[in-house]
Amino acid sequence: MAQLSVFAPASIGNFIVGFDVLGAAIKTHDRVLGDVLSISDDKPAGYSAVGEFAFRLPQDKDNLVIKTAEYFNRQLAQLRPDIEIQKLTFKLAKNLPIGSGLGSSSSSIVATLFGLNQWYQQPFSEPLLLQWSAEIEGANAGAMHYDNVAPCLLGGLQLINEESQEVCQSIPFFDDLHLAFCFPDIEITTKSARSMLPTQVSLPAAIAMQKRLASFTAACFRQDKAALVSSLVDDSIEPLRKQLIPNFEQAKRCAMEQGALAFSISGSGPTCFAICESADKAKTIAKLIHDTLKQGDHSFYWTGQIDTAGARLVEA
Repeated sequence: MAQLSVFAPASIGNFIVGFDVLGAAIKTHDRVLGDVLSISDDKPAGYSAVGEFAFRLPQDKDNLVIKTAEYFNRQLAQLRPDIEIQKLTFKLAKNLPIGSGLGSSSSSIVATLFGLNQWYQQPFSEPLLLQWSAEIEGANAGAMHYDNVAPCLLGGLQLINEESQEVCQSIPFFDDLHLAFCFPDIEITTKSARSMLPTQVSLPAAIAMQKRLASFTAACFRQDKAALVSSLVDDSIEPLRKQLIPNFEQAKRCAMEQGALAFSISGSGPTCFAICESADKAKTIAKLIHDTLKQGDHSFYWTGQIDTAGARLVEA
């Protein structure tokens, strides 16, 4: 029996100042946070899921692994008719909660596309896998965006611009900064979170957002931590989406009082994260915000940094 396994990491969409244009892959220190997909030619072919959050996944044609595999097979038949399509077995270890703001759907999509591309000896390029990931994610979320699939596939902190020749550009972050996270165990779908956003913003608000994103990007390249911190303000998206997260303001206040450099919502939420100056401070703040935000039995907290690796092969 032939088999391979791939890992696709969790991700932070928007990254505070870059709505739909900034995304970061997450490297965790204290738990596996990302989907692990095993592909084999074991018979009979089929799909199964394990893991803490597998119970929330559909098992029919709406399952993203199944839909993405079918999409890949269509592309393979059209673009590489010389390659025989095989009937395969997929086993997904679902380590990400659905509707968490951690790129759960992106992780399943990327893991499937990356894994199948590896299985068939890489017939397709990375930019093509990225485009397909965004298309499938767009069909699932209601709007095409790259800020989760790009860092999940490529790793690191990615700046997205579909109008440029290269859809995304890697931005250096700070190796000595750590992240504190909390998933409070409430579900917020990307569609519902986007539906509450305005269709237009004022000119002053748009200019302010541009200034902060430009300052953030420059600060990362200059490794200017003070400029980074001053740029990490979101007074356009966060005020709307925080209404969906009970006790958000209290958690943010506690995190900042404990020395967090910034605190905001990961993607569309409800996961929240803080940027911290040390691993110890991140651990303290992660527990603190979890004590404030937790709602359900599957809430959890953890610490991490930016994952520079992206999707990759792992041992089965």
